[in-house]
This record gives sequence, structure tokens and C-alpha cells, in this order.
Amino acid sequence: MSVYACADLHGMGKLWDNIKEFLKPEDKLYFLGDAIDRGPDGWRIFNEMLNDPRVTYIIGNHEYMMEEFMEQVAKNGYEDAVYSEEGMLWLMYNHGDTTNDGWFYSDIEPEIIRNTIEDMPLSCTYINKEGVSIVMCHAGYTPPHIPASIHDFVWNRDHITAGPWDGYDDYPPFLMVHGHTPCDVLIDMLEEDNVAGESGNPHKYIVYPSGIVWYWNEMKICIDIGSFWSHKAVLLNLDTYEQIVITEDGVEREGE
Repeated sequence: MSVYACADLHGMGKLWDNIKEFLKPEDKLYFLGDAIDRGPDGWRIFNEMLNDPRVTYIIGNHEYMMEEFMEQVAKNGYEDAVYSEEGMLWLMYNHGDTTNDGWFYSDIEPEIIRNTIEDMPLSCTYINKEGVSIVMCHAGYTPPHIPASIHDFVWNRDHITAGPWDGYDDYPPFLMVHGHTPCDVLIDMLEEDNVAGESGNPHKYIVYPSGIVWYWNEMKICIDIGSFWSHKAVLLNLDTYEQIVITEDGVEREGE
């Protein structure tokens, strides 16, 4: 059995289909949110992930926006929800229209979607074969300081360039694995912070051929490689740290 993490497929159905084919029946996948929106197949991916016993589906900011929209539909009806603040944020500014189209022609009530997303985990921890606590959520954060709100779990990027924190010396070995911030954007953030790459500095980072970024002196890994425009996704093996690059044609490369 292998245990993987993946994130931010954003409606790219061919990538998801190739991930499904790659995974063995006994494998486990932690998906770190944002299966939906932008690409054409978000609604299908959303439902298939929820019903795949191999997948633990962690909420992302796009699922959170869909939940808030569905709450407006349940309270005020579809037309009013579309022009609500929640509707504009999701449908117009964050390209939720493709996912909404899939839901609109289904027979699933908005309350069911809202309740389903409410039940999705905000974060998960996997203890790997080396005894490392791998903490996973969509946006990322810096253990041991657990975020106080759902907003921080799914939206916050402040932790990427935040300074040193208290309590780390007493915390067991960990890796924070997250998505949300495309890796090229994350690198720009680190570079703009004016300390990237300095020896011993928490903003030191490594960019792997797969596109993922290992940073904070190897304490955090971002696995969002911009699937919507790169047409690629990465499966990170949480025990070996091997990175499997998935393309629309299949498996492109395997390596550490």
C-alpha cells in the first residue's frame, strides 16, 4: 500500500482519470482541496472523490465557496443566490460557473451539498514510516499553532513568509504539506521577502523537477503545480517522498 497527497486539480478531469488508474485498490490518497472550478469536470471529480474509498477529501477554499453559495440557494432561492455576495465571489471571481453548471442539472438538493462539504475535514495528519507527522490542509499553516478559523485553513497565505515561531523545539518532527498557492507564486513570495535561499534561513527552498517546492528548511511542501494551466498534477508519496507526475497522457515521470 502507498499513501499519497495531491491538490488543486481544478476541474481537470483527464488528470483525475489518470490518477484513479494509477492508484492501486489498496492505496490511499489525501486530496488537499480544490478539485472543482475553472476546468470543465469539477462537479464529476467532486462526486467521484467523495465516493472513492481510497480518497480522504480535505476542504479547499473553492469547496468552501460552493458551500456558502449552496447555503444562499437553500435560504433565498437560486436567482437571488447567483447575485448574492457569495454567488459573485464563487461564480464570477473564482470561476465556479463550470461546477455550478454540473450541479444545476443534477437532482441533488443544495442542503445536501452544503452538509456534505461541512463534513469534510479541515486537516489530516499521517504518521509516515519514518515516524514523521505529516500535517495536511489546503492553505497550510505552521504547527503547533493550529488555525483558529476555517478561513485560515482554506485561504491564509501569511504563514508562507512568517517569521520563526515559538514552541517548535518541543514539537515532534513534522512536515506541513499543502496546496492553494501555486508553486511559482509561492517562490515569488519567498523571493520578494528578500531572504530566500540564505543558509539557515527559514525561507530557504528547493524546487524539484516535478514542480513542487520544499521550503522552510524542509519543514513545508507545496504541491500545487497549477494543474489548470500546467495540465499536470503531482502525487507525493508520504512515506518515500517520491513524486509521481501525472499528465493528461498518463504518468510522465517518477523521481525523488
